[in-house]
Amino acid sequence: MKISEILQDSNYRLTQFNSEYIKELEDSIFEKEVRGKKTYFVNCLVRKKDIQIKPEEVVRQLFLISLHKDYDYPYNRMQIEFAVHFGREVKRADIVIMDKVQPTVPYIVIEVKKPKLKDGKEQLKSYCNSTGATIAIWSNGEQTIYYHRKDPNYFEPIPDIPKANKSLKDVLKEEFTIDDLIKKDILKTQKRSLKNIVLDMEDEVLANAGVDVFEEVFKLIFIKLFDELQNTRGLTKNLEFRNYGESDGELKEKIEGIFNEAKEQWSGIFKEDEVIELTPSHLSVCVSSLQDVKLFNSNLDVIDDAFEYLVNKNAKGEKGQYFTPRYVIDMCVKMMNPQEYEYMMDSASGSCGFPIHTVFDVWKKIYKDLDIKESHLFTAQEKHPRALKYVKEKVFGIDFDKKTVRVARMLNIIAGDGHTNVLNMNSLDFERWDENLKDEDWTDTYFEGWKRLKKLRSVKGENKEFEFDMVMANPPFAGDIKEGRILHRYELGKKPNGKYQSKVGRDILFIERNLDMLKSGGRMAVVLPQGRFNNSSDKNIRDFIAEKCRILAVVGLHGNVFKPHTGTKTSVLIVQKWDDALCPKVDDYNIFFATMQEPSKDNSGEKIYVKNEDGTNRLDDHDHLIVEHDLFNHDGVTQDGIAEAFNEFAKKENLSFSGKSKSPYDEVKYNALLDGLEAVELKLSEVLEDNEKFRFDPEYFKNKYLKIEQTIKNKEFNKLVDLSSNITDFGAFSQNNFIEYKEQGNHYFIRNQDMQDMFISDDKIYIDENVYNKLTLKLSEYDLLLQRTGSIGKAGMVLKKDLPSSANQNVAQVKLDINKINPYYVNTFLNSSIGKNIFDRLATGNVQPWLNLGQIENIKIPIFSNDFQLKIESLIKSSYKYQEESKKLYKQSEELLLKELDLLDFEPSKEKIAIITLSESFGDSGRLDSEYYQPRY
Repeated sequence: MKISEILQDSNYRLTQFNSEYIKELEDSIFEKEVRGKKTYFVNCLVRKKDIQIKPEEVVRQLFLISLHKDYDYPYNRMQIEFAVHFGREVKRADIVIMDKVQPTVPYIVIEVKKPKLKDGKEQLKSYCNSTGATIAIWSNGEQTIYYHRKDPNYFEPIPDIPKANKSLKDVLKEEFTIDDLIKKDILKTQKRSLKNIVLDMEDEVLANAGVDVFEEVFKLIFIKLFDELQNTRGLTKNLEFRNYGESDGELKEKIEGIFNEAKEQWSGIFKEDEVIELTPSHLSVCVSSLQDVKLFNSNLDVIDDAFEYLVNKNAKGEKGQYFTPRYVIDMCVKMMNPQEYEYMMDSASGSCGFPIHTVFDVWKKIYKDLDIKESHLFTAQEKHPRALKYVKEKVFGIDFDKKTVRVARMLNIIAGDGHTNVLNMNSLDFERWDENLKDEDWTDTYFEGWKRLKKLRSVKGENKEFEFDMVMANPPFAGDIKEGRILHRYELGKKPNGKYQSKVGRDILFIERNLDMLKSGGRMAVVLPQGRFNNSSDKNIRDFIAEKCRILAVVGLHGNVFKPHTGTKTSVLIVQKWDDALCPKVDDYNIFFATMQEPSKDNSGEKIYVKNEDGTNRLDDHDHLIVEHDLFNHDGVTQDGIAEAFNEFAKKENLSFSGKSKSPYDEVKYNALLDGLEAVELKLSEVLEDNEKFRFDPEYFKNKYLKIEQTIKNKEFNKLVDLSSNITDFGAFSQNNFIEYKEQGNHYFIRNQDMQDMFISDDKIYIDENVYNKLTLKLSEYDLLLQRTGSIGKAGMVLKKDLPSSANQNVAQVKLDINKINPYYVNTFLNSSIGKNIFDRLATGNVQPWLNLGQIENIKIPIFSNDFQLKIESLIKSSYKYQEESKKLYKQSEELLLKELDLLDFEPSKEKIAIITLSESFGDSGRLDSEYYQPRY
């Protein structure tokens, strides 16, 4: 019997078990007939009796084999379902290994939980405290965690358990190098993330340690990175960030010694007098939690999740700043194609993802040129002088948030072997940059980077314009700049009439700031909220961009990319400043549009990983998990994506940075990529056609929308505004006043939810006459109502009513000219799948899509013969008739049922109080909630 067959309908995974052990268990399974049915059993290795082999028993039996063969524990030292007493209550531990000297005393307690169940750790610890067991093991079939119970309050994570003939002291005292860490790395072997380990540390000690969690975890990661780097480069014999069995006091003394050495070599991150605030016992638990995590690898993405979590705990997200996922950064870098001779800036650098990945990309090009093979520990590898010269002189970052700047400087110092040009300044308030020089602490930390930055100013002594070849940034989405002193330094701080605004969104000013930092011919990649690409109020921003630059590409990111922090829809804009040599200004040119189809994260913000055929996570050559997206080809493991398609576009267009000399344009490849992606190439003139607001969000140019648009254009059509006498909305009164609904009245009121099945629902509500008289939107026969939010574009037609009516502010009213068009036909067209796609295309906004009246007015309605329109009307009227008859038939069936129950005249009691006896309560349900005992029930 195959184990896979037993597990096929369960969530269990056996990735932690040796394939030989799985085969051994399979060979021991036998068949019995139980109550006439074939059932599979195994003779339990400990209980010595036949046990039915279910998924959870498979995991337990494999655990027993592993304990016996990997750790030499005899089966007679093991017990199954061991009774653990809590006063009168008895619970059962899954597996217990008894002490070798005292065979009645538990030594190791193992708790095996279901695959999806992450809890159970507190229960395991309670078993150890009750039995006195020294060691605990928690596993869910995929991950296994080992603990040493130091006292009832502290369970210290340990790398492994001792073999039967060894002690815990032997496990903790073994020599340990970077090569051992690579083999043992629990991020790989236990499929855990650094973020989850930090969360465990919070639960274990940090939450109640009376310290700043960010600061203490930051110190520990800083120390561990330094320790790994030292050992990787042969400067130490063993890794020192490790508990080798020292006392808590000795361990703290050792860790503080590493901290002091790291502060000296990597200056400018911690103050000289900074110390570890954790107590020796708390530090011991944290070191044990982190010691088997390998932070260095081919990139630095291991620590991203942890720092994103920690920084956002400190309210970073309040200003709309979020860590940009590495795969979005990598796409931008691949599309921008940075070169060794080019200068790069990130004006809102955060943790420095864009600068660091630019560095990695250029380093790989340098190493390829030098014919040097990069290591799987690329980030810890000692760098070639050419690589060091590049990072020291060419890459810069600026951010106003001190915490993220410190994280960024640490990562940049590590990546740059001690060199960093990451500065703590406000990019937008450049007039006050020079004031930083009066701050001695600031100059001690940032002066060297500041000196290098000054050399790139366009005008000596002025900080407005610079000569960078590239700017890549993800500026803050939220918050406005209100200081007139700052706004008056920006063209985008003005209204269309030339007067300055009282407030402007940060991200808007960052667009202009980034362009000011670029030299003529320089290029920019910037992440912006979707509204900047389609909101009618932001047209001046789009005009400003088009005047200054050639729009090269716009890539729409999935709405889940920045979850769980925000659901704001975003796009990446890539432009190049006009330049007579590098980017000559022309009136018309091609633009690359693409929309990300793979979400990369689920709705809760958890990353989605590429899977193998057997359901396990696929790993790249460096054993990294691969996020599932269509942005680029992940080292040959996944398909070519948007970045590869854009690179072919760049070669075709002879863009100055396309690298066409090394790899010529491949037309066949380009067309195949466009066919396999949601991507299209359009001329600027095509973008502007029928596009008064100059929208250039990529979703607006999806292939299906373009096909619908072209099909309608090829037929006779009219715009909806030309077929109507009036198109309006509800008016200002409703938006500023609360409207009370009534169950009866003389004036209907229609809401979004009342628009069903192409007509207005019969579930009517009413409003007072005085309210009705104040409303601007008054409905009459054949009016069309369109939802402007929620189920965008859903249309409903008003049939003749005896009572006057109105509708809410989320609804638009279209008064059709019935002499020009049949309202039944228009209603059918707008409710069709084609109409739905048209409305989806027209919607604007970042989080809550919205239709404005101007967009509704320009909807194209294909015009067919009157006979055809009357045929549509006849079909819809028949449909409506059958629908009404269906409702009547259902009403008859309900009345028949109520009559049989003698409840035909039933009306809910107006009484709100019911008095019942206790026996009446417990005799039925035992429920005590008042709603359950309302008189009508």
